[in-house]
Amino acid sequence: MKKRVLLAEDDPDTRVLLSLVLAEQGYDVAAARDGVEALALAEQDVPDLIVMDQMMPRMTGTDCLTMMRAHPRLGRVPAVMVTAAAGLVHGAEQLRFDAV
Repeated sequence: MKKRVLLAEDDPDTRVLLSLVLAEQGYDVAAARDGVEALALAEQDVPDLIVMDQMMPRMTGTDCLTMMRAHPRLGRVPAVMVTAAAGLVHGAEQLRFDAV
């Protein structure tokens, strides 16, 4: 059975590229356009890994992950931050991400 990755990325080109790379590595990818959509997808089918952009409309990656960490089924799912904001890299652990 393939591991499921939830990808949350608002940029369409980046979302498609990351989805293709993850799928080529053998993962089942569920892609969301923002944090609101990511939270809904995660609640429907708990992923094995979350790959999330920080700067997204409607709900940032940090806000989404905070809600996921409080959820009984999603709280322990590893999460990787993807961001173009270099300044966020050093604070990722404080933001509750496992890796950047």
